[in-house]
Amino acid sequence: MVKHFWGTIRSFNSIRTI
Repeated sequence: MVKHFWGTIRSFNSIRTI
């Protein structure tokens, strides 16, 4: 669960950066 959470945050961050 923690891994999935971090993955979502990282993905969101990547989209936000762009």
